[in-house]
Formats: sequence, structure tokens, C-alpha cells
Amino acid sequence: MSEVHVDQCPACGAPLPTVDPKHPMRTKCEYCGASLTIDAAKKEILDDSIPEVPTDGKASKTLTLIGIIAILSPILIPILIGLIFLIIHIVHTVSSHKLFGHVTSLPVKCERDEELIIDGKFIELKETAILVDRNCRITIKNSRIKAPTIIKVEYNLDLKIINSTLISTEDMFVSKYEMNININAGKLKSAKTIVTSKHDTKIEIANNSTVESAGVAFDLEYAPEITMSKSSIKAEKIAIKAGYGAVIKMKEGSSVLGDDVGMKLGSNAKLEIESSSIAGDEAALDVDSNAEIDLGSGAHVSGRSVGMKLKGHGKIDIKQSEVQGRNAAIETDGYDMISLSKEAKLHAESVAFNSGYRTKLRMRDSTIESGDTAIRCARGCNLDIENSTVIGEKNSIVLDKEANMHLLNVRLGGQEKFLENLAVP
Repeated sequence: MSEVHVDQCPACGAPLPTVDPKHPMRTKCEYCGASLTIDAAKKEILDDSIPEVPTDGKASKTLTLIGIIAILSPILIPILIGLIFLIIHIVHTVSSHKLFGHVTSLPVKCERDEELIIDGKFIELKETAILVDRNCRITIKNSRIKAPTIIKVEYNLDLKIINSTLISTEDMFVSKYEMNININAGKLKSAKTIVTSKHDTKIEIANNSTVESAGVAFDLEYAPEITMSKSSIKAEKIAIKAGYGAVIKMKEGSSVLGDDVGMKLGSNAKLEIESSSIAGDEAALDVDSNAEIDLGSGAHVSGRSVGMKLKGHGKIDIKQSEVQGRNAAIETDGYDMISLSKEAKLHAESVAFNSGYRTKLRMRDSTIESGDTAIRCARGCNLDIENSTVIGEKNSIVLDKEANMHLLNVRLGGQEKFLENLAVP
């Protein structure tokens, strides 16, 4: 029995295997993969349903192309997948008013751990401008936005406002916990509250920023911090209302004005005021117990009724600064330690320094003046006064018999009595 040789694959020209003449054979080309049925007796291919491949007879070229594809596929496939994801991301972000962190239009939502930049937007909305999930970082710059609420956040927002005007018809920024706000050359105006927050809010206001509120400007509950430089806060009710542990610093010509009260603070507050002013109608400062207040050079505290109202157990240091009020410059329940030095001044139309129980007052090179009584202490006060002036048009000093007093080189004046009910130790 003789064997017949079919020489070439009709698809690629590669050699085919030896075939028995009595039995047609179904085979596959080892080179191009074409499926063949060969009739050796007739020396022809009976089934020619093969894929179209190069038929120039050069299997090596086909093999080379397949090899190149095989080599490049690990590189091309990830690139293709990346392009697909990029297209999906672009479609998603554009539909959500964001593109690579830049906000394209408002309103917008800041997702968890996202960073957004709002630049050059001039828009007025009838809904909340920005909704925040948590852990967001937002920068608003060179913009003017008006909305019922500018930002509503669950917690933990870092916000920067640069050279922008924000106007709200409701509360401007609403948060439960942890907001850090930096206002630089900004103008904020609200028909209600600028910031309302329960816990751990930090606010920095600088570079000629202005904050105006038709209600309470800042309503902050627990441990807030406010730092002001060359800026102002004005409110028709209370400029700053804060709970326990507030820390407030003012410098470089800053001002706080509340038509009712300038600042109303909870216990354990800490204030550092220098070259700045606080004013209010009922009181400039209304502070709960255990306060630490440092009025440095150029500080001015002025209340139409009372300048500084204290609940007691505080530590107050006033130097090169002034406190005044119509009814009282300082009014305290007692147990405070109050120091006046370096030309500090207290002035009132009624009682300049009006204390309850066991307050310690130390004066050096300072002045207390009043249209009525300069110093009045209900019980057990301790006065240590040197090189100072204490003048009341009626009485200079009114004390009970349990008081202790040290006077050295003190100018006293009063039409009725210099000293009343005084028991000298």
C-alpha cells in the first residue's frame, strides 16, 4: 500500500502530515490551526471551511504576528482596562458635577474622604449648595455663592474660604462634629447663624475678613477654638456663643460686636485679646466660671450695660487695656483673681468694679474711675493696690468689715467718702 503525501496547508502553506489513501483524515494545521478534511486518494481537500489567514505561503510571517500579539498583550490589556475605567470615571464625575476634584456646577455632594475645589463660581441656589458625607476637604475661592445653607456636613470637614462671598438665608454651615474652617479675605453674611456645631470646631478668620449675622454668628457647643486677625464679627444678637472650654484669640485690630452680647461663653473658657475690641449691649463679655482672660496691649472691652460679667472662680489679667460699661466695667459673683497693671483702666457710670464674695484685686500703675463708686465688694475681698488711682464721684472704695486691703501711693477721691465700712487688718 502506497502512501500519499499532501504537501501544503492551503491556508498558510505549511506542510501537512502523511495520509492513508483508503481513509480520509480530519486534521488541524499545526501552524495556523486551520481545520482540514483530506481525501488522500483524490489528493484534495474535501472540507475547505477554514478561517481567512494570510495565504502568501509564508507561515513565518503569520507566526511572527501571533508572537508579537502574545508579547504585547500583557501591556496592552491593562492599558485598555485603564482607559475603560477612565471613561467610566469621567462620565460619573461629570454627571455628579465634579471633574478630577474640581466642581463643575452646584449643588454638589462631597463623598467620604474626597477633596473638592470650587473656583470662580457665581451662583444663587434655592437648595443647600454642598452636602458633605464625612472626612471631606473643600476649598472655595474667588466665588460668590448664595443659598439657604452653604454646607451641611455629618462630621469632620476641612474648609478653606479664600477671597469669596458667601450668603445664606438659613444657617450657613451646619455640622455635628469636627469642623476646621479657615476664612481668608472672605465675606460671610447670614440671615441666621454662620456656624452651628456641637463639638470640636476650629475657626480661623484672617486678612480683613468680615462675618455678619442677623442672629447668633457662631453657635458652638463643646471646646471650640476661634482665632481672629485683622477681621470682624458682627451679629444682631450674640457674636460668639460657645459652651464648655472655648478658646478664643484676637489680635491685630480685630473686632467682635453683638447687639445683645459680644461673647457669651461657658465655663473654663480661655481668652487672649490684644489690639482688638469686644462690644455688646447687655455685656461685651458674659463668661461662666473658671475663666482665664488675658487682655493685653490695646484691648478694649465695652458694654453698654456691663463690660465684663463673670460667674466667679476666674483668673483675669488686664494690662495696657480698657474695660468699660455704664452699670459696671467688671461685675463678678466672686472668688476671682483679678490683676490690673501697666496703665489698665476700668470705667463706669455706676460701679466700676462690682464684686461678690472674696475676690482678690491686685492693681499696679492703673486706674479705676466711676460716676458713683469705683470699687464695691460684698464680702471678704482682698485689695492690693499700689501706684494707682481709684476715684468715684461718690465713693472710692466700699468694703465690708471682713475685707483686707493694702494701699501704697494710691490716689483716692470721692465727694462723700473715700473709704466706707473698712476694717484695716
